[in-house]
Amino acid sequence: DSWNEIIKRVIEHEDDGHASKLVRALKNGEQICKPYNDDPGFRIKKDMWLKLGHMAIDSVEDTGEPWVRSAGFDEAWEKYQDRPKAQL
Repeated sequence: DSWNEIIKRVIEHEDDGHASKLVRALKNGEQICKPYNDDPGFRIKKDMWLKLGHMAIDSVEDTGEPWVRSAGFDEAWEKYQDRPKAQL
């Protein structure tokens, strides 16, 4: 799995543009923060950016609305199903 796969998926995903902006921001974050991979002050490092990219596209392709509104309220999550936890 690579950024190319994520980018292909986000291009094919129909939404208002938020998904592609998020993926672009994560990819740019990876590039800009690369010099700081060994700096303990930077918590997102190396392959974490790619994992976040996968999380972003997986979440907008999932059930329910692509973006949760009023996430702090239980009612906001009624349209979403629980997903199995990742087995690392």
